[in-house]
Amino acid sequence: MAPKQIVFCSIGDVSIPHWLKQKKGFDVCLIFYGSSKRKEAALRKYATFFVKNEGYKMRNYKLALEKYNMLDAYDAFLFLDDDLVVSAKTISTCFKRLQEYTLDACQPSIVTNSKVGWKTLRRKPNVFMEYTNFIECNFMCLSRDLLTKTMPHLDMFSVGYGSDLILHKLVDREDAIAVFHDMWFFHPTRIMIKDNSVGGAMGRQEKQLSAKKIKEAFGIELYDFTFKTYKSIPQTKKWRRYFCTIEAYLWRAYDYPLFLVWRFFHIRKKLISTVRN
Repeated sequence: MAPKQIVFCSIGDVSIPHWLKQKKGFDVCLIFYGSSKRKEAALRKYATFFVKNEGYKMRNYKLALEKYNMLDAYDAFLFLDDDLVVSAKTISTCFKRLQEYTLDACQPSIVTNSKVGWKTLRRKPNVFMEYTNFIECNFMCLSRDLLTKTMPHLDMFSVGYGSDLILHKLVDREDAIAVFHDMWFFHPTRIMIKDNSVGGAMGRQEKQLSAKKIKEAFGIELYDFTFKTYKSIPQTKKWRRYFCTIEAYLWRAYDYPLFLVWRFFHIRKKLISTVRN
């Protein structure tokens, strides 16, 4: 029997993600925190499970998991931010490799110009995969065993900040968490998209609170975390290496013009608003 897989996405009043419109071999649970009834109706069509709740993503995930008793129903779980540019094929491959390499957690690498502060997750054209002690909470693919261990601690988090740093404390081997560099996703910066996320000053307070709880429970200092790579497996296909290098430059060429277009319409909107007022 094939393993059952599900993707969770806490989503607001944003454009429908590309991966959601594609043919999928996994179930989808959407937790809607937005206010647009039109957007809500459109999203419901793509969801296996749909929950409406205005709140931060980690609490939304836990709410959905408990409401539908999903831990016993699925073998693998993926938690995805609503602003990521990724394909359904990449998501399916991630699920497949979680099982193939007997991992507890994994994710693809992140395109160079993405919104990411962790260098260890950036694309490495010459690398196939790396066993590490960290994956980011914006794209967390977890086994049922690791999610079961993580569930009691989810109340410590709200915005997701720090939830990814405790994963290595819940596994007992160095080959349990991996980043695959032959596949990738793009995380736009907030200046490139309309920001409808739940955050601001309240979000910063929640992060500070999470940091305090993590230090007390796990002895982890969020601002002094040591990223480790236990083993790196090189990319053996030369054509793949060249393709990845070219692709990285193309992303750079694409990123800046997109920012300029966004800036033009943003300034135009402000000018129109000023004139009308």
